[in-house]
Amino acid sequence: MHDFLFGNNLDTILASDIDENATIIEILSGNEGLFPNIEKENQVFAITLSEGNNNQNTEICFVTSKKDNKFTVLRGQENTVSRKWPQGTTISNRITAEPLNQIKDKLNRSDLDWLSKDFMGQFYKKSGDQLTGDMDTTGKKIFDGGKKSYLSGLNGVWSFRNSDNQNMLSISNEGISLGTQYSSFTGNNFDLIKGSSGFKFNGDITTNNQTVNGNIDIRGIEKSDGKVNISKMIHLWIRDDVSGWMNVEEIIGDKTNIVIGVQGGGTTGYFRLSNMGKLTCNDLQINESINCDTITTNNQTVNGNIDIRGIEKSDGKVNISKMIHLWIRDDVSGWMNVEEIIGDKTNIVIGVQGGGTTGYFRLSNMGDFSCDSITAGMINASGNIHAGSADISGKMNANTIETPGDITINSGNRTWDDGGHFNGNALFCKKDDGLFYKLWFYDQLNVGSMVKLSVNDKYEYHFRDNGTIDAKEFNGVSMSSFCADLAEYYIADERYDPGTLVRIGGEKEITRASIGGFFYGVISTAPAYVMNTAISDERNALPVALAGRVPVLMTGMIDKGDPITISEISGVARKAGDGEKHIGFSMENSHETSIRHVECVIKQN
Repeated sequence: MHDFLFGNNLDTILASDIDENATIIEILSGNEGLFPNIEKENQVFAITLSEGNNNQNTEICFVTSKKDNKFTVLRGQENTVSRKWPQGTTISNRITAEPLNQIKDKLNRSDLDWLSKDFMGQFYKKSGDQLTGDMDTTGKKIFDGGKKSYLSGLNGVWSFRNSDNQNMLSISNEGISLGTQYSSFTGNNFDLIKGSSGFKFNGDITTNNQTVNGNIDIRGIEKSDGKVNISKMIHLWIRDDVSGWMNVEEIIGDKTNIVIGVQGGGTTGYFRLSNMGKLTCNDLQINESINCDTITTNNQTVNGNIDIRGIEKSDGKVNISKMIHLWIRDDVSGWMNVEEIIGDKTNIVIGVQGGGTTGYFRLSNMGDFSCDSITAGMINASGNIHAGSADISGKMNANTIETPGDITINSGNRTWDDGGHFNGNALFCKKDDGLFYKLWFYDQLNVGSMVKLSVNDKYEYHFRDNGTIDAKEFNGVSMSSFCADLAEYYIADERYDPGTLVRIGGEKEITRASIGGFFYGVISTAPAYVMNTAISDERNALPVALAGRVPVLMTGMIDKGDPITISEISGVARKAGDGEKHIGFSMENSHETSIRHVECVIKQN
C-alpha cells in the first residue's frame, strides 16, 4: 500500500511529448519545487494529466521519485488508461479515489495499529470492537511535527490540513467533505462508507463511477438574477457537446421546477417538472394516454388518447369543460372545449383570438354549425348552418343557411375564356322535384358586368352594372323610366364614348358621323328604352339614341334652343349656322369652348 503525499495548488504542464510507455516525464522547469519531496521508499504522490479543463479525458499517475523537473511515474493508475500526451498537457496534484479509500478503510477498521484500542481510547468510547459516541478531538493532532500535511481534530471532526493550515479534507460522523480550495474530486470509483446516510457536497462531482448507498445532497445557489434562483446541478457527459443535466429552478414568488436539460446534435431541449404538478417541454411523445389537468407544449405527439376531464366552470345553465389551448403569445391563441347547454344541446366550441378580436365556432350534437362568418372553399352540411356572414370560394351544400349578415361567393378559382367572358361561382337553390334557380356574377371584356339569374336553365334575367335589366318578356299595367331617350343596339367599328354622333356605315353597322355627311343617332348614356338587346353581349355593341333627350358631345359655345349640326370634328356637334342642316336643338346654355356633354333633343334626317 502506498503512502500518499499531498500538496496545495500544485499545477504545471508537460514540458515534452510522451507516449503510452514512458515512465519518466518532464514538467515545466522551475515548478518541481511545488510538489512534495519523496523521502521514503513507499511514498508517492498522485498527479492527473488532462486536456485543459476536460475532466472526462484524464490519466492518473503515481510519482515514485523526482529529480529536478523529471518525475519517475507509474502510468495508468486507478483504472485509467496510459496514452500519448502532447507537450503543454495540464498536470495537477488532485485528490483521487485511492488515497481517499485508504483513509476510509483506516477509519472503518478498529484493529489497525494507528487506531488501536489504546490510541483511539483518547477520542472514543468503545463497546467491544465498535466505536461509540462522538469523537472528542478538540486540541488533538496526529502526524504533526512540521510535515507538509497533518491530521487535526476539533469539535468531533478530523481535518487534514496543509502547511498553510488550510483544510484539505474533513472526516466526521456526518461523512467526508473536501476543502473549499478543491473544486472537484476526480476518480474512477468512490464508495461511500457502508451505512452512510448521504453524501453532501458544495462543489462539483466528476467521476466515472459513483456508488452511493444513501443520499447525495448538492446544496447552494449557482446563480440568481433576483427573479430566478438556479441551483447547482448534476451533469452527465458523453463529451462536451453531448450531455444531460438536472437542477432546481426557483421562480421567486411563483413556482419551483426541476429542470432536465439534454444537448446533442447542435440542439438543446429542456423539460420542466413544477411543484404545481405540471410538465413543460418542447416535444412530448406518448405511446399510450395522457390524463392530467393542463398540457403546455410546443409540439405534442400522442399515439394513444389525450383525456382532459372535468368542468372548468358552470353557472347552473351552461357547463364548460377544461380546454385545449394553443398559443403563439398571450394575445394570439386558439382553444377548444365542450359546452353543455343544460337541457338543450352540447357544442364543441372553437375560439380564436388575435388582433384585438375573438371569434367562436360551435359544432353541436344536433349536427348544426354556427359562427360569426364563414370563409371556405367548399361546405357540405346535412344539417343547418348559422353564421353572421358567409364567404365561399367553392361549393356550399346545406339544408338551411341562416345569417343576418352577407353571403359572399368568391370566384377566385375562375378565369376568363377566349371570348373575353367571365362566369363566376353561382348560388344554387334546388327543390326536391329537381326545379332550381341559380344566381351568379358575369363579366364581358370591354362591355360591362352583370348579375345573371337563371330559372331551370331556360330563362335568364340580367342585372347590368349600368342599371339595366334584361328579360325575355315584360308583363305589366304601365312602365316608366327616369331616363329620356329611345335607343337600339348596333355593332360599331370600335368602342365610342357616350354622346358620339354616328351614322350608318363603316366596317360594321355604325361609324362616326362627319361634317356634310349623313346623321343617324347618338351613342346613348342611359337609355330609357333599349331595343335589339339580343346582340348586346357582342363585341362593340352600343345603344344608339334615335329620339328623345340625350347628352351630346359639343364643341364651341351654345345657348338653349340653338340648332345643332355635325362639326369639323367627326362624332362631335356644334351650333348650326343659318341655312345649315340641323340634327336637333340644345336644351341648355353652355359657353365653354372645350369638348363636353350638352343635353340636346335629337331628330333623324
